[in-house]
Amino acid sequence: TKKVKVSPGTQNGDKIKMPKEGFFKLNTNEKGSHIITIKIK
Repeated sequence: TKKVKVSPGTQNGDKIKMPKEGFFKLNTNEKGSHIITIKIK
Protein backbone atom coordinates (compact mmCIF):
# COMPACT_ATOMS: atom_id res chain seq x y z
CA THR A 1 0.00 0.00 0.00
CA LYS A 2 1.01 3.59 -0.51
CA LYS A 3 -0.44 6.82 0.82
CA VAL A 4 -1.42 9.52 -1.65
CA LYS A 5 -3.18 12.84 -1.20
CA VAL A 6 -6.76 12.93 -2.41
CA SER A 7 -9.30 15.71 -2.77
CA PRO A 8 -11.57 16.29 0.26
CA GLY A 9 -14.64 15.28 -1.74
CA THR A 10 -13.33 11.81 -2.47
CA GLN A 11 -15.53 9.15 -0.92
CA ASN A 12 -14.67 5.78 0.55
CA GLY A 13 -14.26 3.17 -2.18
CA ASP A 14 -13.73 5.73 -4.95
CA LYS A 15 -11.14 4.76 -7.51
CA ILE A 16 -8.54 7.38 -8.27
CA LYS A 17 -6.82 7.01 -11.63
CA MET A 18 -3.06 7.32 -11.43
CA PRO A 19 -1.64 6.82 -14.94
CA LYS A 20 1.86 5.91 -13.81
CA GLU A 21 0.84 3.51 -11.05
CA GLY A 22 -2.46 1.98 -12.06
CA PHE A 23 -5.55 2.63 -9.95
CA PHE A 24 -5.80 3.69 -6.32
CA LYS A 25 -8.77 2.69 -4.24
CA LEU A 26 -9.60 4.88 -1.27
CA ASN A 27 -10.43 3.22 2.02
CA THR A 28 -11.03 5.09 5.25
CA ASN A 29 -10.37 3.29 8.52
CA GLU A 30 -12.00 3.94 11.88
CA LYS A 31 -9.44 6.64 12.67
CA GLY A 32 -10.32 8.54 9.53
CA SER A 33 -6.94 7.92 7.91
CA HIS A 34 -6.88 7.35 4.18
CA ILE A 35 -5.59 3.93 3.21
CA ILE A 36 -4.83 3.50 -0.45
CA THR A 37 -4.87 0.15 -2.21
CA ILE A 38 -2.84 0.10 -5.40
CA LYS A 39 -3.92 -2.08 -8.29
CA ILE A 40 -1.23 -2.12 -10.96
CA LYS A 41 -2.33 -2.59 -14.54
